[in-house]
Amino acid sequence: MNKKVSNKIVYLNFILAFLILNLHSAYMELFDTNNTVLVINQFVRIVCNMAVPTFFFVSAMLFYRSCKRKRYKEVIIAKTRSLLIPYLCWNIICFPLKEMKNVFGGGGTIASVPEIIWNILSSSYDPVLWFIRVLFIYFLFYPVNVCLLNKKKIYPFLIVVIFFINIYIGPKAGYATCRYWLPVYMLGAYIGYWHHDRVFDVKETKIKYMNIAAAVALQIVLFIWAMNNNYGLFVCRMISPIFYWVIADIFQNLRHPLWVMKQSFFYYCTQMIFSIVAQKIYLVIFGKSAISAIVSNVGIPFILMLILMCVALTFCKVWPKGYAFLTGGRT
Repeated sequence: MNKKVSNKIVYLNFILAFLILNLHSAYMELFDTNNTVLVINQFVRIVCNMAVPTFFFVSAMLFYRSCKRKRYKEVIIAKTRSLLIPYLCWNIICFPLKEMKNVFGGGGTIASVPEIIWNILSSSYDPVLWFIRVLFIYFLFYPVNVCLLNKKKIYPFLIVVIFFINIYIGPKAGYATCRYWLPVYMLGAYIGYWHHDRVFDVKETKIKYMNIAAAVALQIVLFIWAMNNNYGLFVCRMISPIFYWVIADIFQNLRHPLWVMKQSFFYYCTQMIFSIVAQKIYLVIFGKSAISAIVSNVGIPFILMLILMCVALTFCKVWPKGYAFLTGGRT
């Protein structure tokens, strides 16, 4: 992989992390809204909704471009360190916060030991981490996927079949399950396995603006279709990562990304802990007006991102080994 593509991936991941911060922090319930604000917010949230499938798509492409050289035991050890351990640790860290909120804020009682264990394993204490759980499960079955990938002409047919199975079951059913995201993950795996040279080893440095413009136009059409249409939203999630990847070519000639732009995993894991703080700061500064509600789609995640950057920099400087452990070695 050349340096330009590597930089492109870092910038893309950073933007995707910002879009996910929007999904989990910019809530219209906090503001005095009207129909216009709600429509604008709906469109923005559809744009942000494409971040998760793009993460699945890019993760699969990156892994399967070189999976032929990897042994199963080595993969599981590496993914346990980079995904499973951080997944469990961040849920354990969030466990007392959630339980205290339940007891003191909701008048409930502390969960039993079996309930606590299940809540940790199922990411109930840090719900956004379901993505990491699903991704780890995909890696557990990577030898099976490689066997299927070797059937080059059959594999695309399997993607289409699973896609229509999901359509038949229902586009809203099982959002946080392996079955729901399998088509877009398999699409990324197929491209990474069979076309990695065209994706990651490109020598051309000139940005193809016509391709980017076409991708943006098609993406906007998909966004409009996805509004108030669950089937359109599902199709958009399965296809949009290709367009996001093409559009991300605009980043390939930018300067080398800063360290804080490479910490998307940390931002993803810690966003729920600090999202309320970002919301309170924004409301104090900008109030609850309709205009403030529209601006909050950028304002709240921007404040949250600044907080998380400061936390990441401080954490890594004060306890670098702890930071590395909780981010799966991503330093």
